[in-house]
Amino acid sequence: MPPQPTELCENCTVRRMDLRRCAGCGHVRYCSKECQKAHWKQHKPYCTGNIRIAREAAALGPDYRDRLKAIGKWSEAFSVAIGSASVSALDVMTHPERIDDYILVIFVNFLGTGAKPPFTHDIIGAEVVPLEDLRAVARAASQEQLELFDRDLAPRPGMIRVLLSDSRLPWSYTTPFVVPEDVSTWRRDQLWLQHLQMRVTRPRHRSRRVRLAHSSQIE
Repeated sequence: MPPQPTELCENCTVRRMDLRRCAGCGHVRYCSKECQKAHWKQHKPYCTGNIRIAREAAALGPDYRDRLKAIGKWSEAFSVAIGSASVSALDVMTHPERIDDYILVIFVNFLGTGAKPPFTHDIIGAEVVPLEDLRAVARAASQEQLELFDRDLAPRPGMIRVLLSDSRLPWSYTTPFVVPEDVSTWRRDQLWLQHLQMRVTRPRHRSRRVRLAHSSQIE
């Protein structure tokens, strides 16, 4: 399968593989300065929120800061593998509407600053969670958490939301995946988690770590 465009311009939603990240928060992507400028009013609360999270991570010390930086780079390096697995986890091939109602949560373990990129994380497990269940947790935590949740995880056309959860971080890292236009022709991978774990694990460690994975998925 050829590489798929895994990103959408946040403003015009064009599919490309060479979008540029917002220089402020480093999360959202744009195809041009014009699109970034046009989207700024909508993006500003999101941008300042992500900058605040980065500052909180820095205040927690180098361990948290290094983890936050590493998980971002890791998710970008394996975006196609993570996205392909999420398509099978939600069975988007036959149920495209599930991208609006479910989120894939992938539980990861950071291997430390000595790990060589891109193999910096192990995947421990994964779970498909109803969007409303996660929203209820955010609502119970605080109004601020609910607002952050609604801003970061609001359904977007053609986009799967994936949460990367590191037990040592006080939050989860959100990474999106653009559903390929030909997804209805894909064959669902029933062993998506095991195959994903193998793809993101350093080759000489695969046979040992692949047994650690467990999953919960919708049928």
